Amino acid sequence: MKPSLALALLLPASAWATTLANNATTTFDALATRAQAAAHLRVVSQTSRFEGTRIVTDSTCEVVSAAFGAAEGSIVTITSLGGFVGNIGQKVDGLERPMPGEELAVLLGADGYMGGGHRVVGFSLGLYRVIPVDSLTLTDAPLLGQAQDTSRVAREGSVAPLTLGEFLQRAKLAHGH
Repeated sequence: MKPSLALALLLPASAWATTLANNATTTFDALATRAQAAAHLRVVSQTSRFEGTRIVTDSTCEVVSAAFGAAEGSIVTITSLGGFVGNIGQKVDGLERPMPGEELAVLLGADGYMGGGHRVVGFSLGLYRVIPVDSLTLTDAPLLGQAQDTSRVAREGSVAPLTLGEFLQRAKLAHGH
């Protein structure tokens, strides 16, 4: 799929995520300050399971690079709400689940979320998809976040990072590294 088509398909955001994105406590810098790790990940596999009456999905990811809190080449697991177990599915509107093969820029919270891996800080507000563009280096690859306000392209604490390099740099600075 061409990057421009991928952008067009992924731009709509849920109303609650947009509302949260405008709240001063959910700026990128505030979320990065709360994170235990900020990393560029490649999703390698995924399994869903029941956690009580909820379905959660554990996504196993390889750390491609990190601003802090994770070692390059290590494996981390992201646990997110929703998924499919057999013929039963659960979806939480406004929450994004990583998919195998995707590359992500993620703010990771504590390990052990819902009996599994790391949660994403700020739910979907801390998860960005890396959009590969052949003519750009990976550091310059654009990011697409679910709650990103594309009508305001400014590089301030209240606006999401625009490239993978900016994500890693801003997360490191916000976290004091």
